[in-house]
Amino acid sequence: MEYLFDDVTRQAAKGDNVVIVLRDLNPDDQLILPNGNKINVKYTALEGHRIAFSKISKGDKILSWELPFGYALQDVHPGEALFNIAVLNDLKKRDLDISIPGSPNFEDWTQPFSINDSGIKETSQVPVTHPNLFFQGYRRSQKRGSGIRNHVVVLGTSSRVTAFIKLLSSTLPDQFLQSSDSFDRVIAVHHSEGGGFKKENNHDLVLRTLSGWVIHPNISSILLIDHGEEAINNNALFDYLKAENYPVNETHVQNMSIANRQVKDCLHEAREYITAMVQRASKEKRSSCPISDLKIALQCGGSDAFSGMSGNPLAGLLAKELIQHGGSANLAETSELIGAESYVLQKVKNLQVAQKFLNTIDRFQSMAHWHGHSAEGNPSGGNLFRGLYNISVKSIGAANKKHPDLRLDEIIDYGEPMTESGFYFMDSAGNDLESIAGQVASGCQLVLFITGNGSITNFPFVPTLKIVTTSSRFRMLEMDMDINAGEYLDGTPLMSLKEKYFDLIIRTCEGRMTVGEKAGHSQAQIWRNWHMNSKEQLDTALNLSLPSGIPLEISWPKDPNENESQNKEISKALTNRLEKSVIVPTSLCSSEVASQIAKGLNDEMQTEKIIALSHTEGCGVSRGPSEELFIRTMVGYALHPSVNSVLFLEHGCEKTHHSEFQNFLSSLNKNPESFTWESIQSGGGLNNARARIKEWALIQEEADSRRQNQADDGVLRQPCLGIFTLEGNTDKQWAVALLNLVRLVIEDFSGNVIIAETDPFLQFLISNKYLRQEIAPSLRYGECPKKRHGFHIMETQTNDSVEILTGLGASGMTHAFLDSKSLENNFTPPPLSQLVLWGGDTEEFYLSSGIPHSHRPFQVTRGHQGFSL
Repeated sequence: MEYLFDDVTRQAAKGDNVVIVLRDLNPDDQLILPNGNKINVKYTALEGHRIAFSKISKGDKILSWELPFGYALQDVHPGEALFNIAVLNDLKKRDLDISIPGSPNFEDWTQPFSINDSGIKETSQVPVTHPNLFFQGYRRSQKRGSGIRNHVVVLGTSSRVTAFIKLLSSTLPDQFLQSSDSFDRVIAVHHSEGGGFKKENNHDLVLRTLSGWVIHPNISSILLIDHGEEAINNNALFDYLKAENYPVNETHVQNMSIANRQVKDCLHEAREYITAMVQRASKEKRSSCPISDLKIALQCGGSDAFSGMSGNPLAGLLAKELIQHGGSANLAETSELIGAESYVLQKVKNLQVAQKFLNTIDRFQSMAHWHGHSAEGNPSGGNLFRGLYNISVKSIGAANKKHPDLRLDEIIDYGEPMTESGFYFMDSAGNDLESIAGQVASGCQLVLFITGNGSITNFPFVPTLKIVTTSSRFRMLEMDMDINAGEYLDGTPLMSLKEKYFDLIIRTCEGRMTVGEKAGHSQAQIWRNWHMNSKEQLDTALNLSLPSGIPLEISWPKDPNENESQNKEISKALTNRLEKSVIVPTSLCSSEVASQIAKGLNDEMQTEKIIALSHTEGCGVSRGPSEELFIRTMVGYALHPSVNSVLFLEHGCEKTHHSEFQNFLSSLNKNPESFTWESIQSGGGLNNARARIKEWALIQEEADSRRQNQADDGVLRQPCLGIFTLEGNTDKQWAVALLNLVRLVIEDFSGNVIIAETDPFLQFLISNKYLRQEIAPSLRYGECPKKRHGFHIMETQTNDSVEILTGLGASGMTHAFLDSKSLENNFTPPPLSQLVLWGGDTEEFYLSSGIPHSHRPFQVTRGHQGFSL
């Protein structure tokens, strides 16, 4: 095929020696230059990838935006597509029918930056040219500013109450979930942090984030719900709010705890609070608020090669316009500016601010190195597929969210409040949702979210305007996107788009709903905890022995204290098996969507047959052992004995896309074609994905009906019992009875028993010499037993109890034993597991909770080396 060069390519800057292609080009396609000469395309050049514009000699730097991101390993001729090792490896995983070379033709290169040689000097910010202009919003106090929404928020202070928050949300009346003239809606927010019993490395960061949420001007009233005994609880939060002088007295806040209480009583109390808050919010009205009160978050996700050419420059121009109205803008994602320091610091307030910016980047790099990683691991599979070869070229494009005229005014920590007008940089991970949470805590009332692939991310109580970078992708996902920046690539002047979409910003601030708000999709994720604080800790983790997979030998008590009647009941329970269909999201960005779809389908079928395993991983997290742990855990649930059918749901731009899971399944000798695979982005958007998932669910319902009508095959299935206790060796009679249950599963049922390496029950086995060997984990976190039945110890790599239970569930746990203290502390088995109960008060307490599988806590640990990039 022949194409006019200017029709199918774009040059980021005049000094570049490469161009970005606007459509897929195949080998032997010809590009006709303006002078009539022709260029032959060599290898497949996918949309968004770069081809050489002029000859690049071996050793020459490769330039985009006139900044280097690599150097040629060989002569690269005009028309030849560029490939580094990361892109080649990603394309090979995807099993595409394309022509690619066997080896890379360029290697990554990062622009070293020296502040001493930069000539940085004090500069001024763009002037405020539009003062004293107003929009219709919600005037709060002077310290809180103005809100653009009027929500009632129910916030789980820690991950310990996630199950309760989900259950509470599902029981709220419809009128609480629908917007009216003044009141927007009740929003339930949960997150993954602070649920352990000790302070973690991100303890203060979590408290700072929650504090910013509590006083956020988009919130009319907030109900804080904790368990009461966890490290991040309501008392700790209120102490932090007061110590750091947050205007908590100017905010309508209620709080409650659920520890050792009947769930039905807690639900009743929470609904009483919420009803009063809704009545209060419904009386509040919009009034004139200064535009200078507005603070916007500049964020990107699912980026592509066009992000830096259309979406990010448009967002930067909109930020400049707001600052000229006296407002503020917040740029984040530390890892995604590494390599673009020279651009970011072209205009900066002073040398001190510049040094603080560089110190922030150095600190982030050090934290990554402690975990065995570097920011070079940031680009996701979706980034690589769409032409972002490495962190340098990704950063150069991402930095364009800062307009060249804007001065960098201040550097703030994650979630630190913005107090003055201007352009801020906030330290954060490159993970979209984790970064947005900090920007919201800093005071941003609106998010401008630039996406090349078409990310559908939305924060719960702060609206998101999603800016897609190309017209073709906008048409593909029009129902899920708000702004088409691709109009600029099609020929519309950027200034015209700025006027059009700044008006949209103001209308959104005055109540116009975004696409995401209409869809009701939202998710919050705080910067997740990191385990390492030094290189020495990493060395210790790297030297840990790999579990053998061989079960440990146990000596049984001579007087087993058996209860024949109890054993009979337990034996009957162990033969029962659940039969569920499961949606496995491949990343956090498809998790809440999966939960929404599963809920809708279960409501239609009036039964809980479909479980969506909503989680926080798969995007913006480091590769290596942490990523392997995550994939192993999710595949463990996909292969769980209680599962009849599995659908993997991909967002489309994440690190752990479908191919990652398919390759892992193949390594286990499991045929990927026996599972269903659905993608939101490449499938044409959320509505299309929902329709196809419904078709899958109906097929599974018919298959389930056929199975129920068939005679029992007579096969006694081997149970897998997981043990989780908080009490340990407090009562020998109880402990011996539990050991008898272990023997029953292993000897009578030829099943497996799995316990975490930190479980107190192990101390009973050690002190009474029931274990015949030194204790050492026989299974990795989330690993299914492969070698004969027996007693297994699972490594944890976490102190969080919910994460431990999630790992046990991934090991194939069909049944779970939780001691009374665990149940009274609101722990439940993970999804797909049944509880083995011993009757009495414990059984009544558990059964009264009524927590379905879809609301049970589910949280994968990141392990020792997990770190948000």
